[in-house]
Amino acid sequence: RTSANYHAACRARSHRDFINKLGMVIDESDESVFWLMLVGRSGINETADQKELLAEGRELLAIFAQSAKTASANNTRQ
Repeated sequence: RTSANYHAACRARSHRDFINKLGMVIDESDESVFWLMLVGRSGINETADQKELLAEGRELLAIFAQSAKTASANNTRQ
């Protein structure tokens, strides 16, 4: 879902719409990170692949959050 939401954000009709849709991307990314953490902590599937996915999910979440922050700052300047 995150990639579909990001695709939608890239096709936003306005800058405000982009910021709003990017917020949805952040929410979905955060949820994915939560589930990966839960799976790892529960011991259900704590594998190297799960750890790599968790690290990548956290990186993407940080990128999306910074993008939203930058977009909001740019929107304020306009």
